[in-house]
Amino acid sequence: MANTISQILKEYSVKYENYPLQYVKNSSGVFEKVTYSEFFQKTLVTAVALLELGVKQGSHVGVISENRGEWLLIDQGLWAIRAANVPRGVDVTKGELQYILNFAECETVFVENKTQLNKTFEIVNSLEFVKNIIIIEGEKIDIPNKNVLTWSEFYNLGVGKDSSFVITEIDKGEKDDLATIIFTSGTTGDPKGVMLSQYNFLHQAIQTPTKIIVKAGVDIWLSVLPVWHSYERIMQYIALYSGSAIAYSKPIGSIMLKDFETLNPTWLASVPRIWDALKTGIYKKINSGSKVSKTLFHFFTKVCIYHSNKNDIIKDLIPRFHHKTNSFEKFFAIVPWILVTPIAALGKILVLNKIKAKFGNRFVAGISGGGSLPTHVEEFFTAAGILLLEGYGLTESAPIVALKHQLHPMRGCIGTPFGAELKVCDETGKQLPPGEKGVLYARGPQVMLGYLKREDLTRTVIDSDGWLNTGDLAIESFDGEFKIVGREKDTIVLLGGENLEPSPIERKITESTYIQTAVVVGQDQKYLGALLVLDMDVVKAYAQEVNISYSDEDGLCELPEIREVINDEISKLISPENGFKSFERIYKFKLLNKPFEIGKELSGKQDLKRHEIDKIYEKEIKELF
Repeated sequence: MANTISQILKEYSVKYENYPLQYVKNSSGVFEKVTYSEFFQKTLVTAVALLELGVKQGSHVGVISENRGEWLLIDQGLWAIRAANVPRGVDVTKGELQYILNFAECETVFVENKTQLNKTFEIVNSLEFVKNIIIIEGEKIDIPNKNVLTWSEFYNLGVGKDSSFVITEIDKGEKDDLATIIFTSGTTGDPKGVMLSQYNFLHQAIQTPTKIIVKAGVDIWLSVLPVWHSYERIMQYIALYSGSAIAYSKPIGSIMLKDFETLNPTWLASVPRIWDALKTGIYKKINSGSKVSKTLFHFFTKVCIYHSNKNDIIKDLIPRFHHKTNSFEKFFAIVPWILVTPIAALGKILVLNKIKAKFGNRFVAGISGGGSLPTHVEEFFTAAGILLLEGYGLTESAPIVALKHQLHPMRGCIGTPFGAELKVCDETGKQLPPGEKGVLYARGPQVMLGYLKREDLTRTVIDSDGWLNTGDLAIESFDGEFKIVGREKDTIVLLGGENLEPSPIERKITESTYIQTAVVVGQDQKYLGALLVLDMDVVKAYAQEVNISYSDEDGLCELPEIREVINDEISKLISPENGFKSFERIYKFKLLNKPFEIGKELSGKQDLKRHEIDKIYEKEIKELF
């Protein structure tokens, strides 16, 4: 049995010789195919070139780049000689780059382009270990005391050289070989280097058939997330292990949908914000059209969502978080389901099938991770006939520990364990029964080796029995599914002692088409407040529709008419009718017209960096209270 992904690649270079592994855009923006056999031969050349630079088993090599064909080639070239990569995205700051390359003792580093090369040049005197710098795209510059190479100069080091040593090293690969060191964002201190092994990744690839059906030589995965994150990486390894292909795109609606049209892919892994953005884009386009088309769209969409919800109840696709059967709900769902079926069928023909067509005629499903999928987003795409499979994991578990089943996708949860054990515990560590909220713990072969040079920190998150404290709050259903309900450290405690999770409130608020992002605040306060990033296109359209004049965007956000609309939206959404308690009401809010930025208010996965937001908007938050 294989111990590493590299061993699988070697086997598949013969087994799936002519199957495509990659679709990479050339300089003209046209996708070019790379077969398993071709990719493996390039891997051998890359591995030999790395050896020529002095990289060897156990070396740590920096890779500062976004998604591109060369990324996986570098990755597999390193793994072939049993070395590890230290990846990061191009949004890395100079300070972070210096810390990561020094702490991981990287002697060789790949940078994507001139911007990253210049960034490296500016901190070169503080890089203790770096000897070799390879620029993947663009021309090199001279850097004192460093060996700087273009990609072609680097690659040519391995061309025509004997690769038998590399093949021997691939065969010798062990499960516990260090594969990568992924540094966390470091929002609360210095980044921590998560050490993941070869089998941390391979174990999950092996689990794939237990959850989803991927066809070798047929399926194509569209890659849009930052490849240095463990989530996108495991999707690439799952694609490789399944004998399918990876196509590199961008998480930008126009580019992504164009690539869908070109390639007709079958799978897409993304974060909730991308699905939310796609839904928002659809609504914006419809709302800017004629009154008739707008009315028809909203009517049929509501009917189809209602029909889809009743359908899920009938098919037992609603998880039970209370100790009761769904028989009662199923009985009362049948009649309305029957009554609206013809209208829903018409709605799909006239409206929703056009949305589904944007994803091509081969699309199987999207896998959503890196955050909870908002209910309104899941409902919309389900009604449109687009399957979204929510999963869950974290960098320390490489990352997947739970995923919905393709053939039985339960609504509003992260599914069942994915080759791991999961349990929910109280603050004392006692395991809780289904239906009770507590901290989620995970154990399995995908759990990390530990934090680089920080055994003390490793012991704080992994106990002596191998259980990883995820730090997330969860509930187990009576059928074995799990639902994430918040973040342990994000819990807000009001002055009255009330405990609440901000995430569900924030997700509900952003169901409003006027609100792009919501951040709930109120720790140690009498009531809750919120920072709200408005979708200015929608707000401006409303202002024009009702003849509100304004001087600029800042002025528009402060107009009483706009604040009243937003207040009405929040009051409607955060209400007892929607399951919210009185103390979860938003009493005051600050309207922001500038979108949050990745690397500032948002992490690379587009999660809220709450500690940074607290600092950046300290003045605005104080004004709320």
